[in-house]
Amino acid sequence: MVREAGAVNTFRTNGAGRPRNVVFKPFYTLCDRNYSVYFDLFDQQRWENLHQSYLADLEKKKDLEVRTIDYFQPGEMQPERDHRFKSEKSWIGELKHKKYREADRGGWFSADLKKVTLTFRPREGHRAGPVFGVRMVKK
Repeated sequence: MVREAGAVNTFRTNGAGRPRNVVFKPFYTLCDRNYSVYFDLFDQQRWENLHQSYLADLEKKKDLEVRTIDYFQPGEMQPERDHRFKSEKSWIGELKHKKYREADRGGWFSADLKKVTLTFRPREGHRAGPVFGVRMVKK
């Protein structure tokens, strides 16, 4: 690491950061809290493998987006309005920063997607959910 010229307590990696060098600045300038920062360490081969895997996943996501006819995200206000969402005895939850919807016993929820209406209704005495998202895709 090298000291950044003209900056107090600021350092930069020198050829160690991927895909670019990393600048380190003190956290105390942000807030009155303690922080911990963790970095993954890779050798060159492992980094190349991870990078190739990342690019392959990115291509899969792009392909899925191109083939997507419609996508409905339960639990978010605008997508529910856009897809004429209806429900009884259902609620919204959130897991790992992703919203979902569940229906209680005797409850249900439905949404109109392009070309189809989906209804989620639990079996007798059971709950339905959680449903994190619905995507219609061209084959």
